[in-house]
Amino acid sequence: MNELTYNNKMMRFFLEDIDVESVFAWGLPLPVYTGSESDCWSRLMLIIEAAKLIREYSLDAAAEKLKLAHDEASDYFSYRLVSSWLKYETDPGFECEDDIDDLIEELDNLSEQIEEESVYSADRIIAAKCAHVMRVMLSSQMVIPDSTCRDDIAADIEYLKKHTKNEAIISWAQFLHDHIVAELKSDQTALEELSLKWIEMCTKWDFIGDEIEYVDSAVMNYEGMGKKTSAIGLIDRALEICSDKEQFLIMKARKLRHHGDIAASSEAGRDLVSMFPDSYTGYCLLTQSKWAEDKPEEALILAEDACRLFPDSPDCRINRAFIYFQLEKYEQALSDFRASVDSPQYRYDSQRGIGRCLVLTGQDNEAIEHFYSISRYYQDADIYFELADLYMNGGWIDDAARMCRKCLELDGSFSGAYFHLASIADIKGDEAEAIELYERALEITPDHTAAMTALALLLQQEGESERALELAERALETTPDYADAMYAKGNILFYFGEYEEAEELFDQAICLIPDHVPALAGKGNSLVQLAEYDEAQISLDLALELDPENLDACHGKLSLYRELGLEVEQQLWQKRIIMIESRFDVSGNEKGRESYPSLDSDFIEGFIDDEMSDDLLD
Repeated sequence: MNELTYNNKMMRFFLEDIDVESVFAWGLPLPVYTGSESDCWSRLMLIIEAAKLIREYSLDAAAEKLKLAHDEASDYFSYRLVSSWLKYETDPGFECEDDIDDLIEELDNLSEQIEEESVYSADRIIAAKCAHVMRVMLSSQMVIPDSTCRDDIAADIEYLKKHTKNEAIISWAQFLHDHIVAELKSDQTALEELSLKWIEMCTKWDFIGDEIEYVDSAVMNYEGMGKKTSAIGLIDRALEICSDKEQFLIMKARKLRHHGDIAASSEAGRDLVSMFPDSYTGYCLLTQSKWAEDKPEEALILAEDACRLFPDSPDCRINRAFIYFQLEKYEQALSDFRASVDSPQYRYDSQRGIGRCLVLTGQDNEAIEHFYSISRYYQDADIYFELADLYMNGGWIDDAARMCRKCLELDGSFSGAYFHLASIADIKGDEAEAIELYERALEITPDHTAAMTALALLLQQEGESERALELAERALETTPDYADAMYAKGNILFYFGEYEEAEELFDQAICLIPDHVPALAGKGNSLVQLAEYDEAQISLDLALELDPENLDACHGKLSLYRELGLEVEQQLWQKRIIMIESRFDVSGNEKGRESYPSLDSDFIEGFIDDEMSDDLLD
């Protein structure tokens, strides 16, 4: 075969046999290359193969293809285009739109004449068409498209109409242009119609995308406008014309549940299971609906059925794990979380679930070490807060403070971390800092009941009784059955001299939590002031039985014996108070342990900040 005949054959192969626009847009398969493996045409083939690999997100393999083509093809326009695309996919800071615009302009202005039947001619044609395809693709990926995107795609469509017969490419580009126009106009009706048109396009060309993609965005737009009925109506319209009814039924069931229409969500879930008996998602959705209907037994039966029918499904295991967890069956939940940990999509949830189950089964040390291990892989504020919580419960306040600060580095709006730091400042006697931190927690979460309650008690100690009472009352409005808030309000009223109301609030707190020591002590002190000495004795003794070193209860006993005129008993309780106070710091707060004893603090800090050195979670 002579050179002219060979070049003609290669031109037909690259411009007719290869649907090069579809390779760039959707990564469609390539025909087998039949040319020489060592000439310039083979380099062009390597470049197109690299483009397909990028579309498949096989970036290392794409880089290898371009490396093989580089020596003899680095001046090809298609090489420049694909190299820019690869850099865009591998370098988060690189934007290739300008490169593509420059390439399009350069190709439009070329005046140099080249041999028509040559690799250079094929390269120019391929690069020009694919640069326009690339610009359409990149414009469509913009989070907030603008008029420049719209105008660029309009120009791309005009070019492609003249230079390609690929109906799918032209229809796709026109759709994206029309969608951007509708978005710029906030034309929800047009967006709905376009989402249905997209389904029809996907039915005709099943390789261009997912049927649900634009319906999902249109549905979310309706939800953002508060038009839930319109959102469900659009899904129903989509169900009439789509080929993949399963994913639209899943969407409908989920949206209805989020809208609060649990009965309709259950019905959609039953339709899903009926039409697609092999759909484990249907069982999971039905489980969640039953839970939302406050039918925990039925939810558990469905979750267990799903795991029996689909024993290898991580979705079913994680679904059952959460049901077990909410039913306080922590050992069973722990088993399911551990069984789901190897599933990439549920790895983080599983790891968090394991840690929470360890906490709730009393395995605090194991929980601490577990959360530390996953903090190396997930720099997540929630994990550090879990650690802070564990340390606070254990009395290791310095470690708790360190975890709170780490949490706030990752999420400065984490009110729980400010609450713990405030509690630590209070324990250490820094009332001013504690007040500031409690205030910060309430700025972020105004209905943070525990912060309101703690701040009320602290302000009452600082003499700001009116504001303290206001906070305690707000806390009870937010959470009427919060025993600590009842105690706080009772404590404030006690110092106002309103002993009957105080005693009533202390009693309400005790009804909720019978071993609430501060409330028992408060009730005893109130009863002393009300001259109900026998009942006061019972309440104070209960408090001291639970906490022999509770100073409020001890002072209550001293007051009781003073009222009864029992001098010897007064002296004994005075000595006991002095002895206990010697074990407290100057602010009157009990001295706590400062660090977790089983781990060296320097080691812990280094452990958290280490780079990930192995692939433990893979």
